Amino acid sequence: MYRLIPLLLLFTITLSHADMPPVLDSARQTMTEYFHDLLHTIDDTIDCEANCTHPEIERVRANKLHLITSLQSTENHRLSLSLNLRGNIYLPKLSKKFRITFTKQSNTQQINREVDRENENLITDNKLRIGVQYIITSTKKVEFFTRLGIRLRNPLDFYQEVSARKTFALYKEYGLLTKGSLYYYITHLYLAKSLQFTFFKPLSERYYLTQGNEWYSNSDNRHERHLVNYLKLHQHLDLRNHLEYWITYASLAQNSTSYKEDWHALSLSYIHHFSKWYYLRITPRLVQKREHRFRTQYEATLSFGMILGK
Repeated sequence: MYRLIPLLLLFTITLSHADMPPVLDSARQTMTEYFHDLLHTIDDTIDCEANCTHPEIERVRANKLHLITSLQSTENHRLSLSLNLRGNIYLPKLSKKFRITFTKQSNTQQINREVDRENENLITDNKLRIGVQYIITSTKKVEFFTRLGIRLRNPLDFYQEVSARKTFALYKEYGLLTKGSLYYYITHLYLAKSLQFTFFKPLSERYYLTQGNEWYSNSDNRHERHLVNYLKLHQHLDLRNHLEYWITYASLAQNSTSYKEDWHALSLSYIHHFSKWYYLRITPRLVQKREHRFRTQYEATLSFGMILGK
């Protein structure tokens, strides 16, 4: 796989200097219309013509859907294609306290933080999750909410989530983001828990640093407890391009055993934004895993992101 990485880099650099073809932008606009029409139908707010500027209709049209198509290398050096979704939908008739959320992402992207966890704090599979979120309180620095969701699998898996998030301003521009979540899976009767502590510090106009610590536990999976630590440097090259360099270290404990090294990775991401609606990301990485006796593996992910919205 490592022989393909220079070719992927060359392809990414070449593509980043190209414009989006008109047919793709036309397709995005068409999908956006279908997406908003579906939300209109769900909310039952269309009582006028399509060009109506009714406030409720305008609020529905403000919703966005994030689609990410990824080409990933696998452990056996084969390629796999996946579609990842992220949405946080506001519908006027649900009141300002409610959101409809849905998330789907691959295991590789979850491990390497290529899709953020704004909607789901604890995702350890690649199943589509749909939920109704009730916001108890939400400010710029504090958020507390509960969510009733469905994990689409066979059989359907219902779960109840309670999450809290708070941002602290620390000494001399240092910041701390904390988040905790409890998941109760109603169908299979087990509890999942997670905690996050992320420190961040601007270094200059072009650089900032984050250090993250995440812990999560699933009581249905041999009482495994996972601990993930990472250090990431963000570099803004210009308005459309930036780089991310990071190192990740993960530990695993089962039942009453102590934590042992599970895997670690060294990664680099190049992100190019064609516009506010499209971006391209390539992430080559070196990974060593316990299950492979810490043999060095070369992996890469090429992702194309598109946002449906206006």
